[in-house]
Amino acid sequence: MAFGVVLFTLLAQGTTMQLLLRRLGLVERVEAELEYERRHGRLMAARAARERLEQLHRHGTISVATWEHLAHELDGQIQTSLDAQRELVREQPSLGAEELDDARREGLRAGRARLTTLLSDGIISEQVYGELVGEIDAALQAEPATTANEGGPDGADEV
Repeated sequence: MAFGVVLFTLLAQGTTMQLLLRRLGLVERVEAELEYERRHGRLMAARAARERLEQLHRHGTISVATWEHLAHELDGQIQTSLDAQRELVREQPSLGAEELDDARREGLRAGRARLTTLLSDGIISEQVYGELVGEIDAALQAEPATTANEGGPDGADEV
C-alpha cells in the first residue's frame, strides 16, 4: 500500500509541478517559448480538425466534395504551421531541445507505468520489475540528452 502511495505521489506531483508553478505565475515564459506554444497549438488544432473531418467523411456524414475542399484547406494550414514551427526552432534551437527532452521523459514515464501494470498482472516478477524500474528511474534522473548547443529536432513536427 505504501509503495502505491509513494508511486502515485511521485508521478502525480512530478508531472504536474511545472504546470502548477506556471499557473501561479512563479515561472515566467520567455517570448520565444510563448511563440513556440502558439505555433504548436495552431498545428495541433489544424491536425485535430482534419482528423475529425476525415472521420466524418469516412462515416458518410459529410460529402466527398466537402471533405476534399476542407481537407485541401486544412492541409495548407498544417503545412504553414509546420513551416512556421520549423523556422522558429531553427532560430531558437533550445525550443526543439526542450521538446525532445520532454517527449523522451514522457516516454520513460509511460514505460514505467506499463511495468507497474505488468507487475500487478503477474506477468513480471518483483525482481525484474525492480531492475527495470531502476533503469527507467536512472534515465529520468539523468541530465537532458540534448542541449541547446547540440540542437533539437529540426522538424519539430512529430508530436
